Amino acid sequence: RGHILVYDALKSALQKLEKSTSSIQQVVDLGCGTGLLGELIANDMPSAIVSGVDLSRRMVDISRQRRSRNGDDVYASVAVSDAAEYLSTRNERSVDCILASDVFIYVGDIEKILGESARVLVKDGLVGFTVESFDFHREDKDSRGLKLLSCGRFGHSKKYIH
Repeated sequence: RGHILVYDALKSALQKLEKSTSSIQQVVDLGCGTGLLGELIANDMPSAIVSGVDLSRRMVDISRQRRSRNGDDVYASVAVSDAAEYLSTRNERSVDCILASDVFIYVGDIEKILGESARVLVKDGLVGFTVESFDFHREDKDSRGLKLLSCGRFGHSKKYIH
């Protein structure tokens, strides 16, 4: 479901910015998993070059097999890597859009990822991601708005994201 939320948010942002889907040329799918988000992009934005990255070799192997409805590879490349490390290998101002669906709940501190994203994004580039939110309270001041939740996932408050 997260992949649909991120994809819908991307399309909504493009509409609000009065940009067409063809304005997105380079996409990075962080934590690409089996390629569900990449497939949505490949099907709707066939001119976009989608690069995926995931920590799991098994997920990378699966995503490399994913095809668009035209039969084309969804991903131009897929790497086994940490998201921040992968982004650090990308050239400055070389990516139009960076997406992460159901990834940051396992990462926790995303400052380095967002910092690298800012470096590699073109002017007016887009970042879209999901988080598991929680209400930040003053008594949680040690958490900075980042917290390991009882479900075992990291929660990110609005305070942390902003």
